[in-house]
Amino acid sequence: RNAALSSDSVALAACLRGVVTRGGGGAAAAAAATGATGDERPVDCEWGDWAPWSVCSRKCGGGQHNRYRDVKESPRKGGAVCKPMNFEEVGACNTEPCTPEVCVDGRWGAWGDWQPCSVSCGDGLQWRNRREEVAANQCGHPASGSEHEFRVCSAAAAAAAGETQGSGHFLAASTPR
Repeated sequence: RNAALSSDSVALAACLRGVVTRGGGGAAAAAAATGATGDERPVDCEWGDWAPWSVCSRKCGGGQHNRYRDVKESPRKGGAVCKPMNFEEVGACNTEPCTPEVCVDGRWGAWGDWQPCSVSCGDGLQWRNRREEVAANQCGHPASGSEHEFRVCSAAAAAAAGETQGSGHFLAASTPR
């Protein structure tokens, strides 16, 4: 009897029983799906377990997340088709109200000491740095100004004045942040 079935009639029988064959396979795959292999025990359709919930779309104030499930076992050999059930769930998440965020502006700390003059004679360069003491949050403004300051120095003038750091004239050239 099985050998007399055409591939079209086997595929049609599989379709009518709720079996979908994908990726080809022809008459052999359809015959296996319809029970034409000699083992006549029906296999009913079965839904799989739910996948984990996705990440919530919002951190607060009410968002959505979803999860999916697939068919774990397709019906075979005359088994029952899957009951019509949802394969996706959408749920509410992070429903607590958002607290108003306090904006914090960035702020620089104190300037460090000037570094020694870069030359022992003639004009050179000195610099000093400062670190950000308070970082701005998402709604705050970054600290204004530069992290570095430079100035021209003269080692000879510093030595004559008894300074160990050199005397300098502030330069507006700085590295903004």
